[in-house]
Amino acid sequence: MSTDFAVNPFGVPTDHKHLPTYTTPVAALSSVLYTNLNSIFSYKVFSEPDLLDSAIKKWAQKDSSHLFFKELDIRSGAGLTALGYSKNNQQVSGIIAPGYALNYFVNTFKHESDTKGKFLFNIGALDYNEHTGEIISDYITPLNVAAELGYPVVTPLSTNEVKATSLLSLALAKFGKNLGAINLFDGANYSKSVLKIDEKSDDEILDKLSKDLTDGASFEEILDKFNENSEQRLHNFQYTGDENAETVFVTYGSLESELFSTTLQENGSKVGLISIRIPLPFDTDKFVAQIPSTTKKLVVIGQSLDGSSPSLLKSKVSAALFFHGKRDVKISEYIYQPNFVWSPSAVEQIASSFVSGFKASTSPESENFIYWSTDNSANVDLSSRLVHALSLVDKQDVSLRTKFDNAANAGVFQAQFTASPVSSSHTVSNIDSASVSIVENISILNVFDVVSTIKKNGTVLIISEKS
Repeated sequence: MSTDFAVNPFGVPTDHKHLPTYTTPVAALSSVLYTNLNSIFSYKVFSEPDLLDSAIKKWAQKDSSHLFFKELDIRSGAGLTALGYSKNNQQVSGIIAPGYALNYFVNTFKHESDTKGKFLFNIGALDYNEHTGEIISDYITPLNVAAELGYPVVTPLSTNEVKATSLLSLALAKFGKNLGAINLFDGANYSKSVLKIDEKSDDEILDKLSKDLTDGASFEEILDKFNENSEQRLHNFQYTGDENAETVFVTYGSLESELFSTTLQENGSKVGLISIRIPLPFDTDKFVAQIPSTTKKLVVIGQSLDGSSPSLLKSKVSAALFFHGKRDVKISEYIYQPNFVWSPSAVEQIASSFVSGFKASTSPESENFIYWSTDNSANVDLSSRLVHALSLVDKQDVSLRTKFDNAANAGVFQAQFTASPVSSSHTVSNIDSASVSIVENISILNVFDVVSTIKKNGTVLIISEKS
């Protein structure tokens, strides 16, 4: 049976101007690209070819009157088609690709000076770990390529600013000095999470900026004018937490930053958080300005490919403190690899290892559920039917996150979903403490420790089939 409904009961949006109440963050940012670009070149993902462009592909097939849409394979010389198309085209072209594909663009874009067009790279931080057989969120490869090309990078700090960061990246590509700009986001989570996104995009902001900016404007000029005209203020860094914090965490990454922000809220400890929205160019002056005068220790949450070498983020932070003479602030680092599974309990464990007596703020009103089934089961869409039903309950929000394991038990499907009051803040991440787990096939219990994912006094439901 088709898995489309199982992974998203609300379906791919049919209208880019009117998104459904519940959708994926990738569909939300795709609406910005489809509305504001005249040409998009999309590169297929290894796991699901349409993972990052399914909405745009659907809209282009329905109405291609204003958009030239081209699907391409990732191979040596990637980008030549887009560059050829833009030789005499002074408009911005979009390039959609997974992060691991950017290495194939370096040679074609690094020395390009003849084209008249500009490029917005819409990049999902994605790669495949051959040793573990996992799809991972690799930010390091795209950042290294961006630094080599000299392109600015913008990354959303939450699902409620994906449209705004897409528009900012588009403005940087259109008015900036560089040939391109990169909108970098968590590809795995943003494509597989379904939730309510309460964000309205200002579709006229580029027209407003055209009155104040000319081609070749500086990064600071574009950012300042964008914030003057936008309802959302998107600065290089965002500080949250205690104004007199003694320990300040530094994060980069869409899911990482959102989880730390929600976990540290109303904590009671003297802790703060600096979330990095614009890693390139890294503004040392603005970063140091975010650090409270009471800070004694900075804890960098840095991603490393091998899990042992210092992260690029720590080197940036260390250089900023050294340049500004902040030698009284100690720098520590928690290094994680791209296959790290982020969850609220993981953040709490990390924070408590650096802050004595740390306890995360809790949201007892939220109810978490996990559904396990074989990937070819006739009941694989049971979780989506439950989510759709829960979405109809007044004053309640739901979220859904799905994944497949093709190796274990000849193929397993897992769905994690949450129901919470509309007034509560909830970050869609891995659920490691569910109220209820539903197991569709008893053989799954031989492969996975389902009980370990249940909170104390939780419930495991096993579906019994008649012979």
